[in-house]
Amino acid sequence: RDAIVAWIGKKLGPAVQNLTTADEAEKIVTGDDVAVLAYLDHLSGAHSDELAAASRLEDTISFYQTTSPDVAKLFHIDPEAKRPSVVLLKKEEEKLTVFDGEFRASAIAEFVSANKIPLITTLTQETAPAIFDNPIKKQILLFAVAKESSKFLPIIKETAKSFKGKLLFVFVERDNEEVGEPVANYFGITGNETTVLAYTGNEDAKKFFFSGEISLDTIKEFAQDFLEDKLTPSYKSDPVPESNDEDVKVVVGKSLDQIVLDESKDVLLEVYAPWCGHCQSLEPIYNKLAKYLRGIDSLVIAKMDGTNNEHPRAKPDGFPTILFYPAGKKSFEPITFEGDRTVVEMYKFLKKHAAIPFKLKRPDSSGSTTEGEKSSGSNPKDEL
Repeated sequence: RDAIVAWIGKKLGPAVQNLTTADEAEKIVTGDDVAVLAYLDHLSGAHSDELAAASRLEDTISFYQTTSPDVAKLFHIDPEAKRPSVVLLKKEEEKLTVFDGEFRASAIAEFVSANKIPLITTLTQETAPAIFDNPIKKQILLFAVAKESSKFLPIIKETAKSFKGKLLFVFVERDNEEVGEPVANYFGITGNETTVLAYTGNEDAKKFFFSGEISLDTIKEFAQDFLEDKLTPSYKSDPVPESNDEDVKVVVGKSLDQIVLDESKDVLLEVYAPWCGHCQSLEPIYNKLAKYLRGIDSLVIAKMDGTNNEHPRAKPDGFPTILFYPAGKKSFEPITFEGDRTVVEMYKFLKKHAAIPFKLKRPDSSGSTTEGEKSSGSNPKDEL
């Protein structure tokens, strides 16, 4: 509520408020969670205009200006300091940050954006929107139980100082049932062992697990490698099956590259969930399709449990999702099957989109199999 009132007040009132007395300043210092103060020679003019423009770019933060040495002192500014000068004040461990850039609106707004958030944010129901809607998408997350967190939080906080405005640092209390458990499950984390991972954000959704001893040097290196895209992403995966001889091939996260992204094969992949009723209804139909097509060497019919496996090239839009990957075109997005889930409709879809033309093999009078003589335009019911 207070945040809404402050936001409306800022929209309706002046972009920058003047502080002329120490009493006014004291209320801001003790009351605002985050405040920006500019120490100027004059309360109007070019510098004031730049500050106002910066304030409009950062409309969730209160901006103030003063010419009073007494006010400046309360904001930890040396009254004899060169003007204009700007500081950002926060109610947390790192209370004061001094702006040292060129006095331009864009530079000031960038400074505020990078420094307004805490060095590390504890994930709660209240802070979740600020974390996941933050313009800084790349995150470093520390998962630890409450009693172990004091060992690792100082390391993460110290690391965060080197990556302001570039990475968001988040602490997830592993034994907090309200947020710790569901968030850990989302990232595939089991047990209570302390875990550090990097996350690219909801749109891209790649995660990278840190391995090794947690120290200031190792976490800094991990964060820098993440920023420079040097890390290899991790994906949930069941173990690769020891045998895979059924008509419908089983794909897991670790084997998707080898099976689905094989450029020499046309591949139809169903991404399903074991609990999904529609998936259960589809299973005998999908198995029947695979049985009819088992003799087509260029074609693979496959399935993947989307609850235990993930891969950036097989993102389900609900369950089941059926995706087709044409041979020789695996660098393109797969084609989604959106027709009726029948053998005939899926067969028509395959005939239309397959990069390698195929015909069904059918038994002749002697019991051996021969290529069907129907053209690609034949009735699929006849071929099936």
